[in-house]
Amino acid sequence: MKNSNLIVAALIFASIFSIDAFVNPPKCLLSSNIFQCLVNPCLQQTCSSLTPGCISNFCGGCYFSLLEENGSPNPDNLGQIKDTAPASSKDYGRFKKPLPVVDFSWVSPALCNFVTEKNWHFISISTPQYFIVSTIINLNYIANVFVYVYDITNGDLYNYTTNSILAVDIKERTNSSISGCTVFNRSSSEYVSHCYNQQENRYEINVNVTTNNSIQVSFAFRINYSSVNDQSLVLLYPFKPTQPAYTHHLATQPTQGTMKIGNILPESSFTGLSTTDWTLAYQKRVTRWKWASFSVIAHDITNGGSVTIGINLSNELYDDKNNISMENTI
Repeated sequence: MKNSNLIVAALIFASIFSIDAFVNPPKCLLSSNIFQCLVNPCLQQTCSSLTPGCISNFCGGCYFSLLEENGSPNPDNLGQIKDTAPASSKDYGRFKKPLPVVDFSWVSPALCNFVTEKNWHFISISTPQYFIVSTIINLNYIANVFVYVYDITNGDLYNYTTNSILAVDIKERTNSSISGCTVFNRSSSEYVSHCYNQQENRYEINVNVTTNNSIQVSFAFRINYSSVNDQSLVLLYPFKPTQPAYTHHLATQPTQGTMKIGNILPESSFTGLSTTDWTLAYQKRVTRWKWASFSVIAHDITNGGSVTIGINLSNELYDDKNNISMENTI
């Protein structure tokens, strides 16, 4: 029953984590008030055919809507997963090892890249009692952070989410999934930090936030991962030949740490499994993504033992020309 509850929790997350942004139909007549666009990066009223629409606040403010989406076809299938890392950030394909640095300096430096570049780091932690999620999304013109802790035993959910206009609360960012930190820091009592410690071969996750129901949640977890010894999925995907996406997925990584939930849970130690997704991409202006990702220890009915399962399933965003996702792995 615990495993089934965990799957439900993961699917609930998958259903709410979607990005529908940069919808800019050419016939949409928007306000010429640039200040309004800068203050409200996601204008909720565009054309009657869009409910709602999200309009970018850069590349000329609202006038960005005059640019039409270039509907490029999906690429050919990128083939089998290679045992190596990509040779460079132009080496499109699927791999088991990450790049030490994702260098997209060869991508056009046009101002509109400020809008199309997206960077996020999603982490989920599965323990026997809790399903924990910590995510930092940096879209440059806005950053979104969300944390939630789901109690598998009773269904209680502790949820935190916030936005940061122009990503001013993103204090550190990195161009690698295996070095440096991505840090959201609004105050000493409101921060989310995702770091990779190369010396210790582990991710270090530190979170301290107040949830929507005014409960202070803090946790510190360490996720074991060696880019040399452990397997992963790295996808370098071309939306266009000069519009790349790099994503690095991990699953079933051993995890240990502590967590405190207000007066409900004193600081307690936990062990579990982690799933991560680190992405740096120049996405389509219209981005739709169906995604589910989690790790779990399941019961093996063939021998009565246990088996560790990691799942990453997606649809639409990283499909090939036959609409088969190249991001799927178990």
